[in-house]
Amino acid sequence: MNDTLRDALHDLAVARADRIPQHTPPDPAPLWQQGRRHRRRRQAVSVALVAGIVTSLVAMVVLGTGLPRTGSLTPADQPSQELTTFPEYIAKPLRIRGIDDDRGPRVAAISRGDEDTVYLVAQDGSVTSYAPSAGLGAPSLSPDGQWLARGFDVVDLMTGAPLDYGGSAGITVERTLAEWPGLWTSSSERVFIYSFNQGDAESMGFVVDVETGATTSVPVIESGRDVRGGMAGWLDDGTLAAFDLSGPDELIGWTWRLGDSEWSRTGVRYRFDGAVDDPAISSVSLSPDRSTVLLTVAGVLSSATQTVSLDAGTGQSIETLVSGPLSTAQIRQCRPAWRDGRPVFFRDRAARVVAQEEPLIEVSRWFHAECLALAGNELRGERLDSTSARAWEGTQRIGFPMLAVFAVALGLLLRRVLRQRP
Repeated sequence: MNDTLRDALHDLAVARADRIPQHTPPDPAPLWQQGRRHRRRRQAVSVALVAGIVTSLVAMVVLGTGLPRTGSLTPADQPSQELTTFPEYIAKPLRIRGIDDDRGPRVAAISRGDEDTVYLVAQDGSVTSYAPSAGLGAPSLSPDGQWLARGFDVVDLMTGAPLDYGGSAGITVERTLAEWPGLWTSSSERVFIYSFNQGDAESMGFVVDVETGATTSVPVIESGRDVRGGMAGWLDDGTLAAFDLSGPDELIGWTWRLGDSEWSRTGVRYRFDGAVDDPAISSVSLSPDRSTVLLTVAGVLSSATQTVSLDAGTGQSIETLVSGPLSTAQIRQCRPAWRDGRPVFFRDRAARVVAQEEPLIEVSRWFHAECLALAGNELRGERLDSTSARAWEGTQRIGFPMLAVFAVALGLLLRRVLRQRP
C-alpha cells in the first residue's frame, strides 16, 4: 500500500471517529434508590398481609371462645343465688364447657331426643353440658336450679358431682327406667324417679333425699292399675299426688305419704269434656300453687290428644287448652311448665304461655331441642334481653367462614409476593 492510500484511509478513520458520540458512564445512585424503593414496597406488602392473616386468625379464635359473659355463676363454695332471671333466647356457643368447668344453678335443661347429652342453661344464657352415666330419660331441674335429675343420675350442679345415693348401683340393675322426668319437691330436697322393678310390678319408682342420700321405694297404685303417666307432683315435701282415669271423661286422685305402704284416694272426682276415644293418661301436672291440675290424654289407637285444666279443689273443668295430634313421646318427656299460674308449653323451639303467640324463651336451631325443662317446672323472674346473643350467634355462623376464606386469600397473595424477584 503506497503512502497516499494509507494517508487517505487514516484521514477517513479520524473523520468517522470524530462523528461517534462520546458516552459518559451512568450514575449508579438512581438505580440503587429504585431497588430500595421496590424492596421496601415488597416488605410493606408482606407485613400488611401477615398482619391481615394474624388479625383474621385472632378474630376466629375470639369467635371460637366467645366474648366474656355479662353475668357470672355462683362458685360452689358460696351461697347459691336465687333464680330471678331467664334469657329470652338460648344461643349456640361455639365451645360448650362441661359442668365441672362451669358450676352453678341453672334455669333450663335442653334435651335432644335419644341423645344422652343434656345442655344446661344459666340465667345469663350461657350453656354447659352433661352426659348421664346410666340411662337416658327426660331431664328435670330442682326449683332452686342446683340439682339435675336425668336417668338414674342425680347431679349437684354446684359441685358438678353425681350424688352417690344409697343402693344406686343395685337400683340401676334391678329397675327399668321410665321415660317421664323426675319430680322435685318445692324445697328441692327430694326427687321422685320413675322406674319399675323387674318381674311383678311392686314399685313404680323411688324417692331420693339429696341431703342424706337415702332412698324410699314408691309402691304401685293397686294391683293392675297403670298410672305411670298420672304422677303429678308433690303436694308438700312428703306427699306425692297421682291421678287415674276412671272413665273417658273422669279423673280420680291419689296421694302417698313418704313411708306409707300404699296409696289413698282423695275422694275428689275430676270431670272434663272428653274428646278422645279410648284415652290413656300421657301427662299430669300440678301448678306450683297446687290450685290447678293440667291433664293430657292421648288415644290408645289414634294420634288424637287433649289437654285440659281442672280445679284441684273442686274437680271441675276450667278450660280445654290443646286438642289435636301431638307426639306422645314429646307429651310424656316435655312436662308443661307454669308462668304466673298459666301453663307454658314447649313447641317449635319456643316456650310459650298457652294461647299466646309471643315466646318467653326461644332456643337456637343448632340444639335440635326436643324438650326444654325448666327449674321446678316454673318460669320465674324477669326475662333478659338477648339481642346481643342473637347477633353474636349470627356473627359466629357467618363471620367465621368469611374470616377463614379471607385468611387463606391473604396467605396465597403473600406467597405470590414473596416469590417475586426484585
